[in-house]
Amino acid sequence: MARTLGTDGNYTGKAPSVIVDLKSAIAYLKANDALMAGRADRIIANGTSAGGAMSLLLGASGGSTDYQAELQKAGAKVNADDSVFAVSAYAPITNLENADMAYEWQFNGMFDYQKMHISMLDYNVKRERIKASLTDEQKIWSNELKSNFPSYINGLKLTGHNGQALTLDNNGNGTFKDEVIYHLNNSANTAFKNDTDLTEFDFLAQRKSANPFYVADFDGYLAYLGRGKGVPAFDAIDLSSGENNLFGNKTVNNQYFTAFGKKYGQGAWRIPKPSK
Repeated sequence: MARTLGTDGNYTGKAPSVIVDLKSAIAYLKANDALMAGRADRIIANGTSAGGAMSLLLGASGGSTDYQAELQKAGAKVNADDSVFAVSAYAPITNLENADMAYEWQFNGMFDYQKMHISMLDYNVKRERIKASLTDEQKIWSNELKSNFPSYINGLKLTGHNGQALTLDNNGNGTFKDEVIYHLNNSANTAFKNDTDLTEFDFLAQRKSANPFYVADFDGYLAYLGRGKGVPAFDAIDLSSGENNLFGNKTVNNQYFTAFGKKYGQGAWRIPKPSK
């Protein structure tokens, strides 16, 4: 996700360049709809992870005036229709300020993981899994982030499918966790009714019911998912994540975007050495 450093000492392609480019392309397609095959009024934005977040942003901001000044700078027609017909987003990251806490609420205690390494080879994207383990520092950071998550959730004043308040106790258990499991159960039974074989998933159990499958072992489910990132997962302490790059500007390529990252970033904190 690195951006180009120009001869003037400024980085190009920083936010909101990506969304502006996409909106410009959509407006172009709609303006030339009669000249091309297909229907420009049926454009569907699709993406995964950061791409999923971008797809959601395209859908939510269609017709918004927020980007008009940037679109004009890019040479796009002002007031052009940049809305999309639908959005298909998988695992979009939409709450980056609190995502690190949520990640550790799930994966705290899992020390080994496989991180995704993405590189370019002959203009093709190459993805490979690299085994890694949390450092002693990261284990402490994981505990802190997990402990911060309940107060965040409780402050949202959420309600569940049955109208019950969704909360967590200091150990990360409670009705919020129950609500997550409720939706996982619904997903499993939807898959079952679509003839998906679920017998391989040890964390699922069955009972006599119209919806027989349920998550009997939530920790087992998380182990099945597996940790795929270090700590913090998104606001990396060494400023190495794509999200750090996302928050860069014309003069600074990567920046922290959470209080936690700023607190511990760039060697500001280390595990105290034991006294002799």
